Amino acid sequence: MTRHFAADELVQFQSSNLNIFRKSLVTSVVCEFRFPTLIELGDAKPPARFVKSLRKKYPHIETATDVSFGFGGSSESSHSHIFRALRGGWSVSLKHSSLTIETSTYTGYEELLERALEAVQAAEPIIDSDFWTRIGLRYVNNLPGRYDPLRNGWINPALTAQFGDGTFRGVNEFATRLLLNSDDGGCLLQTNLKRNPKNGDVFVPPDFIVDVDSFRNEVALSDSKSALDAMHAQAFNCFDWSLGDSAREHLAGNNGER
Repeated sequence: MTRHFAADELVQFQSSNLNIFRKSLVTSVVCEFRFPTLIELGDAKPPARFVKSLRKKYPHIETATDVSFGFGGSSESSHSHIFRALRGGWSVSLKHSSLTIETSTYTGYEELLERALEAVQAAEPIIDSDFWTRIGLRYVNNLPGRYDPLRNGWINPALTAQFGDGTFRGVNEFATRLLLNSDDGGCLLQTNLKRNPKNGDVFVPPDFIVDVDSFRNEVALSDSKSALDAMHAQAFNCFDWSLGDSAREHLAGNNGER
């Protein structure tokens, strides 16, 4: 039976738009699986079995050295192995305590889930664990300044209540941070303005960033998919709650833009 997480109930807003928007504002996605540290996975060469499982989809392999410093100037080094796809901006990284899948060209949850589960299947025989200590799923979304999102109904008024009545103009710096926690996981919602350079003497409205990180603790490998499904839904609920009607119209493709 699939495990139920208390963290799944932290966000009560339930979006009706999950997986139906025709457009995306996602600029990056990171899916991380952490497991109990296995020192040998930080060797200079990646495990041959893992390489063989991923080589067709991720033929480019890079190795990076991670150095950590301790007391008295001592240092320890380990290696992380990065597997890159030919197209699509996808990569899989393996370290001595984590497996990470990320992309800057998100096309939808179906592809992310497929790639994540493929990486999980490749890692399962080598991590010497039947559970993840933590799974994290992070979406960073960018609402472009050219739409002037602070003034044109792109943002939930609850997020902009401090200046939504027009008292303050030319707002160029603003951020929120909301961390929700339970014993078995949580969710972090962050929003902030990203300043854009001036176009000559013309002020360019800032972009608005909606950054959502959903996470679960101590997840059985067999529950990887169900945990990801719930985390994706929770992250989307936070994102959709952050939007105004104009943003939803844009994402639904109802405003004639492409």
